[in-house]
Amino acid sequence: MKHTYLLLIAGLMTFCGTKNTTTENNNTEVTQQLPTLMAGYMYIKEGLIASNSDQVKTTAQALLGNLGKELNTASASLKEEIIALAATETLENQKIIFQSLTTMLAEMTKSTGSNIPVFIQFCPMAFDNQGGTWLSLSEEIKNPYFGEMMLTCGRVEETIN
Repeated sequence: MKHTYLLLIAGLMTFCGTKNTTTENNNTEVTQQLPTLMAGYMYIKEGLIASNSDQVKTTAQALLGNLGKELNTASASLKEEIIALAATETLENQKIIFQSLTTMLAEMTKSTGSNIPVFIQFCPMAFDNQGGTWLSLSEEIKNPYFGEMMLTCGRVEETIN
């Protein structure tokens, strides 16, 4: 498991692209933090896939520690979501917060670009058939909303390059 995380971190070190050359100073800090955010996000997703609320909570707490005070006011809502995730005990509530975190991180990734493909995936059955999205570094579907029960339920909706 540690080996997988180390490989993920190494892969994410190349994550932030320079595709958006008009990034304002407010967004520069977010761009610099994007690999850390994405790595933490992927660990959180793995915890949800495994239906392990303790892993989700612990990972969110660690992510907050790694980010420190470096996130600017433009990303205050993102930090609030991570704080909420770190304080939440139940998988159901963690999944709701994760969906919100997904939306914010997807928008950040779209605005800054990426040197590696990031897949926006969708499960139409999540949240009482309203649907839910998540980000992945692989086209392979691993559904964080249903875990082992419906691990491969979903599809790739969009690819961010």
